[in-house]
Amino acid sequence: MISTVRIWVDKIISNPMVEGRRTRALARAIKWQLGKRLGFGRALVEIGPAHIYCYPGHAAASGALYTGFMEWDEMSFTVRFLRADDHFVDVGANVGTYSVFAAAFAPGVRVTSVEPGDAARRRLTENLALNGLAVDRVVSSAIVRIRFAQAAGIRCSDAPARLPQVNHGVSRTFRNRGRVPELFGGLPLA
Repeated sequence: MISTVRIWVDKIISNPMVEGRRTRALARAIKWQLGKRLGFGRALVEIGPAHIYCYPGHAAASGALYTGFMEWDEMSFTVRFLRADDHFVDVGANVGTYSVFAAAFAPGVRVTSVEPGDAARRRLTENLALNGLAVDRVVSSAIVRIRFAQAAGIRCSDAPARLPQVNHGVSRTFRNRGRVPELFGGLPLA
Protein backbone atom coordinates (compact mmCIF):
# COMPACT_ATOMS: atom_id res chain seq x y z
CA MET A 1 0.00 0.00 0.00
CA ILE A 2 2.84 2.41 0.78
CA SER A 3 4.28 2.00 -2.72
CA THR A 4 0.82 2.69 -4.21
CA VAL A 5 0.50 5.89 -2.16
CA ARG A 6 4.01 6.94 -3.21
CA ILE A 7 3.17 6.43 -6.90
CA TRP A 8 -0.10 8.35 -6.43
CA VAL A 9 1.65 11.27 -4.68
CA ASP A 10 4.49 11.34 -7.24
CA LYS A 11 2.01 11.43 -10.12
CA ILE A 12 0.20 14.38 -8.55
CA ILE A 13 3.20 16.50 -7.54
CA SER A 14 5.09 15.91 -10.80
CA ASN A 15 2.20 17.16 -12.93
CA PRO A 16 3.03 20.50 -14.62
CA MET A 17 -0.49 21.83 -13.97
CA VAL A 18 0.10 21.91 -10.21
CA GLU A 19 3.49 23.60 -10.26
CA GLY A 20 3.48 26.13 -7.44
CA ARG A 21 0.30 24.58 -6.02
CA ARG A 22 1.42 21.06 -5.12
CA THR A 23 0.25 21.28 -1.50
CA ARG A 24 -3.24 22.33 -2.64
CA ALA A 25 -3.35 19.49 -5.17
CA LEU A 26 -2.39 16.94 -2.53
CA ALA A 27 -4.94 18.43 -0.11
CA ARG A 28 -7.68 18.09 -2.77
CA ALA A 29 -6.68 14.48 -3.37
CA ILE A 30 -6.68 13.61 0.34
CA LYS A 31 -10.00 15.42 0.89
CA TRP A 32 -11.55 13.52 -2.02
CA GLN A 33 -10.20 10.17 -0.85
CA LEU A 34 -11.53 10.74 2.67
CA GLY A 35 -14.82 12.16 1.45
CA LYS A 36 -15.64 9.26 -0.81
CA ARG A 37 -14.97 6.85 2.05
CA LEU A 38 -17.41 8.85 4.17
CA GLY A 39 -20.09 8.59 1.50
CA PHE A 40 -19.80 11.97 -0.19
CA GLY A 41 -21.37 12.08 -3.65
CA ARG A 42 -19.97 13.91 -6.60
CA ALA A 43 -17.60 16.85 -6.88
CA LEU A 44 -17.59 19.46 -9.64
CA VAL A 45 -14.22 19.93 -11.32
CA GLU A 46 -13.64 23.12 -13.32
CA ILE A 47 -10.63 23.36 -15.61
CA GLY A 48 -10.72 26.39 -17.84
CA PRO A 49 -13.85 26.14 -19.98
CA ALA A 50 -14.40 22.45 -19.09
CA HIS A 51 -16.49 21.05 -16.25
CA ILE A 52 -16.52 17.42 -15.12
CA TYR A 53 -18.52 15.72 -12.40
CA CYS A 54 -16.22 13.49 -10.38
CA TYR A 55 -17.84 10.45 -8.76
CA PRO A 56 -16.20 7.89 -6.49
CA GLY A 57 -14.73 5.05 -8.51
CA HIS A 58 -13.90 6.99 -11.67
CA ALA A 59 -10.13 7.40 -11.83
CA ALA A 60 -10.01 9.72 -14.85
CA ALA A 61 -12.36 12.23 -13.25
CA SER A 62 -10.50 11.90 -9.94
CA GLY A 63 -7.27 12.74 -11.76
CA ALA A 64 -8.92 15.85 -13.17
CA LEU A 65 -9.95 16.82 -9.64
CA TYR A 66 -6.40 16.40 -8.32
CA THR A 67 -4.38 18.09 -11.05
CA GLY A 68 -6.47 19.18 -14.03
CA PHE A 69 -4.90 17.16 -16.82
CA MET A 70 -3.79 14.01 -14.99
CA GLU A 71 -2.37 12.54 -18.20
CA TRP A 72 -0.53 15.76 -18.96
CA ASP A 73 1.29 14.80 -22.15
CA GLU A 74 -1.71 13.19 -23.83
CA MET A 75 -4.30 15.75 -22.77
CA SER A 76 -2.22 18.84 -23.45
CA PHE A 77 -1.28 17.44 -26.86
CA THR A 78 -4.93 16.72 -27.62
CA VAL A 79 -6.23 20.17 -26.73
CA ARG A 80 -3.36 21.91 -28.58
CA PHE A 81 -3.52 19.68 -31.65
CA LEU A 82 -7.23 19.90 -32.43
CA ARG A 83 -8.62 22.46 -34.86
CA ALA A 84 -12.21 23.60 -35.41
CA ASP A 85 -12.85 21.29 -38.37
CA ASP A 86 -11.35 18.15 -36.79
CA HIS A 87 -13.22 15.08 -35.61
CA PHE A 88 -12.13 13.65 -32.25
CA VAL A 89 -13.10 10.04 -31.52
CA ASP A 90 -12.82 9.02 -27.86
CA VAL A 91 -12.92 5.21 -27.73
CA GLY A 92 -13.49 3.90 -24.24
CA ALA A 93 -14.66 7.38 -23.24
CA ASN A 94 -15.56 6.36 -19.68
CA VAL A 95 -17.01 9.50 -18.02
CA GLY A 96 -15.88 11.72 -20.90
CA THR A 97 -12.82 13.49 -19.59
CA TYR A 98 -11.09 13.55 -22.99
CA SER A 99 -14.35 14.18 -24.86
CA VAL A 100 -15.23 17.19 -22.70
CA PHE A 101 -11.71 18.63 -22.76
CA ALA A 102 -11.43 18.22 -26.54
CA ALA A 103 -14.75 19.98 -27.16
CA ALA A 104 -14.27 22.67 -24.51
CA PHE A 105 -10.70 23.62 -25.38
CA ALA A 106 -11.12 23.39 -29.16
CA PRO A 107 -14.52 24.89 -30.05
CA GLY A 108 -15.90 23.60 -33.35
CA VAL A 109 -14.34 20.15 -33.03
CA ARG A 110 -16.76 17.31 -33.68
CA VAL A 111 -16.57 14.78 -30.86
CA THR A 112 -17.74 11.18 -30.97
CA SER A 113 -17.61 9.30 -27.68
CA VAL A 114 -17.69 5.51 -27.68
CA GLU A 115 -18.53 3.88 -24.34
CA PRO A 116 -20.14 0.44 -23.91
CA GLY A 117 -20.61 0.55 -20.12
CA ASP A 118 -24.07 1.71 -19.04
CA ALA A 119 -22.98 3.45 -15.80
CA ALA A 120 -19.98 5.19 -17.39
CA ARG A 121 -22.09 6.19 -20.42
CA ARG A 122 -24.67 7.82 -18.10
CA ARG A 123 -21.86 9.84 -16.44
CA LEU A 124 -20.42 10.67 -19.88
CA THR A 125 -23.79 11.99 -21.09
CA GLU A 126 -24.16 13.96 -17.86
CA ASN A 127 -20.71 15.56 -18.31
CA LEU A 128 -21.42 16.43 -21.95
CA ALA A 129 -24.74 18.04 -20.94
CA LEU A 130 -23.03 19.92 -18.09
CA ASN A 131 -20.84 21.60 -20.71
CA GLY A 132 -23.66 22.21 -23.19
CA LEU A 133 -22.21 19.71 -25.64
CA ALA A 134 -24.27 17.57 -27.99
CA VAL A 135 -25.18 14.25 -26.42
CA ASP A 136 -26.24 12.68 -29.72
CA ARG A 137 -22.63 11.75 -30.52
CA VAL A 138 -22.39 9.03 -27.90
CA VAL A 139 -22.02 5.56 -29.36
CA SER A 140 -23.09 2.70 -27.12
CA SER A 141 -20.73 0.07 -28.46
CA ALA A 142 -17.60 -1.83 -27.68
CA ILE A 143 -14.71 -2.02 -30.07
CA VAL A 144 -13.92 -5.69 -30.15
CA ARG A 145 -10.39 -6.92 -29.70
CA ILE A 146 -10.23 -8.10 -33.30
CA ARG A 147 -10.49 -4.48 -34.55
CA PHE A 148 -7.53 -3.49 -32.38
CA ALA A 149 -5.63 -6.49 -33.67
CA GLN A 150 -6.27 -5.52 -37.29
CA ALA A 151 -5.34 -1.88 -36.62
CA ALA A 152 -2.11 -2.98 -34.92
CA GLY A 153 -1.22 -5.32 -37.79
CA ILE A 154 -1.65 -8.47 -35.68
CA ARG A 155 -2.93 -11.50 -37.57
CA CYS A 156 -6.47 -12.25 -36.38
CA SER A 157 -5.58 -15.82 -35.42
CA ASP A 158 -2.92 -14.43 -33.01
CA ALA A 159 -5.12 -11.71 -31.51
CA PRO A 160 -6.53 -13.51 -28.45
CA ALA A 161 -3.06 -14.57 -27.33
CA ARG A 162 -1.39 -11.21 -27.93
CA LEU A 163 -4.01 -8.77 -26.64
CA PRO A 164 -4.97 -8.26 -22.99
CA GLN A 165 -8.36 -9.49 -21.81
CA VAL A 166 -9.00 -6.25 -19.91
CA ASN A 167 -11.15 -3.52 -21.46
CA HIS A 168 -8.80 -0.54 -21.85
CA GLY A 169 -10.03 2.71 -23.36
CA VAL A 170 -8.11 4.39 -26.14
CA SER A 171 -8.32 8.03 -27.17
CA ARG A 172 -6.89 8.99 -30.52
CA THR A 173 -6.89 12.06 -32.70
CA PHE A 174 -6.80 11.44 -36.44
CA ARG A 175 -5.78 14.09 -38.92
CA ASN A 176 -6.54 11.70 -41.78
CA ARG A 177 -10.32 11.59 -41.53
CA GLY A 178 -10.52 8.84 -44.15
CA ARG A 179 -8.89 6.38 -41.77
CA VAL A 180 -11.41 6.67 -38.93
CA PRO A 181 -14.20 4.50 -40.40
CA GLU A 182 -11.63 1.92 -41.52
CA LEU A 183 -10.02 1.66 -38.08
CA PHE A 184 -13.27 1.54 -36.12
CA GLY A 185 -15.15 -0.79 -38.46
CA GLY A 186 -17.66 1.65 -39.87
CA LEU A 187 -18.99 3.10 -36.61
CA PRO A 188 -21.48 5.90 -37.18
CA LEU A 189 -19.14 8.87 -36.74
CA ALA A 190 -21.39 11.69 -37.94
